[in-house]
Amino acid sequence: MIDTKFKVKKVDVLDANGVIRKKFIPIRKTTFFGIGFWKECKEWSGVEKQIADDRFRGMDTDSTLTHIREFIDAHDDAPKNEYYNE
Repeated sequence: MIDTKFKVKKVDVLDANGVIRKKFIPIRKTTFFGIGFWKECKEWSGVEKQIADDRFRGMDTDSTLTHIREFIDAHDDAPKNEYYNE
């Protein structure tokens, strides 16, 4: 049986000015009969660039964690809970 779980991880990133900043990224664990490992979602980098462009233009006011929750909801295979976020 294959199972997929998502989690949010805080990582340190070195920016262009040499300053270490913390950011949140979604990570995914795909298990096959209970054996698996956590890895970063490859699709998140494209979404992150789009978010940065929208914020630069002043079109986006949501937090990064809100975007991560939307990303996880869109990529999760689990059935949707209709009572979530009411």
